[in-house]
Amino acid sequence: MRRLSAALAAAMALLVTSGTATAAAPEPWNLSIPGASGSGTVVSENQVSTSTGSITVTDPDPVMCYFMQVGVPGFGSRPGTYYWTSSERQCGPGTRQVTASAQETWLGPPKVRLCKDTDNCDYGAFSNITVPAEVRSGVSAVSAGYDFGLALKGGKVTAWGGNHYGQRDVPAEATSGVTAISAGHGHALALKNGKVLGWGEREYAGVPPTEATSGVSAIAAGRSHGLALKNGRVLAWGNNISGQANVPAEARSGVSAIAAAGSISLALKNGKVIVWGRVDPESTPTVPAEAQSGVSAISAAETIGLALKNGRLIAWTLHGRGTVDVPAGAQSGVDAAYGGNRCTHVAKGDAIISWGEGSMCEKRKELTSGVTGFSTTGGLFNLVNKGGDIFMWGRLVHE
Repeated sequence: MRRLSAALAAAMALLVTSGTATAAAPEPWNLSIPGASGSGTVVSENQVSTSTGSITVTDPDPVMCYFMQVGVPGFGSRPGTYYWTSSERQCGPGTRQVTASAQETWLGPPKVRLCKDTDNCDYGAFSNITVPAEVRSGVSAVSAGYDFGLALKGGKVTAWGGNHYGQRDVPAEATSGVTAISAGHGHALALKNGKVLGWGEREYAGVPPTEATSGVSAIAAGRSHGLALKNGRVLAWGNNISGQANVPAEARSGVSAIAAAGSISLALKNGKVIVWGRVDPESTPTVPAEAQSGVSAISAAETIGLALKNGRLIAWTLHGRGTVDVPAGAQSGVDAAYGGNRCTHVAKGDAIISWGEGSMCEKRKELTSGVTGFSTTGGLFNLVNKGGDIFMWGRLVHE
């Protein structure tokens, strides 16, 4: 209680008689890391901490980039965890002015640090520091796996992050002419001229069947299984311990869209959602009545099914335990839905609305406009396409 009273007193000290917050005195910072140094000040005003200054890079590598970050303690996080926002980057020797802002919390003062591209500074930061330089712009699609990312640029697939299963080893065939990508837990899929290409984990995820070497129009990767759509028929392969690769008769014709997550497969047929597989041995997934007609798009999280109907999101548990609450903002005008392990996200115009548990589900000012693509994974990190420029926040734990 004493700490809370002290925090409230400190907050009140920032107020003037009129009720508007005044700017606190600037706090100087002066930092250096191998290859770069910087100095500037942090100003707190209207519950926003803004760090400005300059960084000077002495690293002779012309493609190595350095930047400043300002961070604040996060709610519901482990002690010492900060959420970071990145500044502009200086690539190669030189000096540039930088600025970054972060929404304050009462949990503690802001911090400032310097980072370079190869540092793992990205936990909670909205930045592109772990995205390969060649796909930081001009990208048409992104897909987030468990601990690795995929990006599609000019028909070429680029992968980064974990490589325990070889999921980062993009085959030569996937370096041109690719039109779609999908990342699973430790395997990756790409679509090229109607042919499904697969690489990464093989023991459980398997390889695309011969039928998937031509005429395919869509792909989807689950945790360790794959789906392809060919002339309205769903093809499935890989891990089948939960029946996720047992395509029901209803999904062998007339299907217009597919989705996969965890050990669950979904298909859309004449506005009706079809589901098979199991989240756990004790449950059988069902589809709510409202998602059995009029649906225009589908997606899935590890344990949640998602469907769009007349611009409204329908969400339900794949444990067979009923529907899931959807916030008011996602009940009209929704264009697409994306599910992770603990988070749900929807695209509405060029903005993303997020909810769920954990820092990966929090609303971010960077997602309120300009978003053209999005992909999420099992609570570890998210990828965002903003007009071809790729950003991420979270952590590639095996990098």
